[in-house]
Amino acid sequence: MEHNPIEHLDDIYTKISQDMKHDPEKITKQISAYLKKLDEGDTEAVQQWEKLWIHRRQLHKEDYKRLGVRFDFILNELETERYIPRVYQLLEEKDLCELSEDGSLVMYLSRYDPNLGKPVVRKADGTSTHLTKDIANILMCHEKYGDVEKMIYVADIDQERYFKQLFRIVNLMLENTSPCSELIHVAFGKILNMSVIPLKQVLDTAKEKTLKVIKEDMKHGKYVDILKEGISVNGRNIQGEEAVDYIADTLGISAILTQDMAVKRTRQYRFLWDKMTDARGDTGIFLQYTHARICGIERKLDMPVSAHCHFSLLNEPEAFELVYAISLYPDIIQTAFQTLDSCTVVTYLFKLAHMISQANYNLRIKDVNPNLAEARLLLFWAAKTTLANGMRLIGLCPLERM
Repeated sequence: MEHNPIEHLDDIYTKISQDMKHDPEKITKQISAYLKKLDEGDTEAVQQWEKLWIHRRQLHKEDYKRLGVRFDFILNELETERYIPRVYQLLEEKDLCELSEDGSLVMYLSRYDPNLGKPVVRKADGTSTHLTKDIANILMCHEKYGDVEKMIYVADIDQERYFKQLFRIVNLMLENTSPCSELIHVAFGKILNMSVIPLKQVLDTAKEKTLKVIKEDMKHGKYVDILKEGISVNGRNIQGEEAVDYIADTLGISAILTQDMAVKRTRQYRFLWDKMTDARGDTGIFLQYTHARICGIERKLDMPVSAHCHFSLLNEPEAFELVYAISLYPDIIQTAFQTLDSCTVVTYLFKLAHMISQANYNLRIKDVNPNLAEARLLLFWAAKTTLANGMRLIGLCPLERM
């Protein structure tokens, strides 16, 4: 448990799942008994839970750090326990619950919507349910943070009915005094060809596949400059194998995130490992390659980017199309914010990257009139900056060399 907590917990989970198939009634009773101990504040059970929670939090902290994700706070589920009596009190005051024949406390939501059924808010043995805890969490957030404009729950589409139940209960229970003006379920589809795999394993696999491609390229003379000169990461210069390792990890993460977010979030899809290493198709590596290529052009030119140039010289169709694409960025971000769907941004970035590549092929900067070169350089700088802003928005770290 101390040396490899997640692997140990996975083994326990697998064993319990197997036992559940052979004797579901016995295992269900054991689970209920343990949850009842937690509800009642049993010292041993709570301490064990806290220990497991710390292990889980530390593991996720490392994975999320690798992805560049930082949380302001992480909720320990046990924090909501003291709000559960308040939930039952409000439900009783509003006369919203009834005791069923088996002794559990249920809400007959079917009276308000035939599709919502009768969810249980307290089991027959007196233990709370996941639904009760989520209601308590809303009360807790209101007390800790005041009036909350939105609470957004990101969970798979199979839980759509559950969240409709939760939101309806909160609205009925609190009427017009809800601590949150909007409760939103952001549903996402499943990856069809992948089982439950630890995030670290997915990231490591992506890195290994990308590193294999990089090392093959190194045999043909690529990455010589990076090995010698290094790259800048968080204000420090890293060189040699460390630089290559960083690039491989960044490209692997970019490939995974982009392939996942390129699909409309409610759709199911199949993850394609072979696609992720493609530097020409609509992939995260293509976005990184495009950004790094423009950075490379800027490095090689002995010319500063200036806003004071002759824009009238940009009269080619590729220039007009690229300017128009750049101008769409604010509207794209606004649409993504309204729909809470990242595919809007990713699709835009793919189109922008293709336009940058096409413009780069036709609009030379080197060995042309200096005024024209200056205007084109500013155009590519603006396109690269817009591309980088969008990449950061979806969690990618733009590479300047690769």
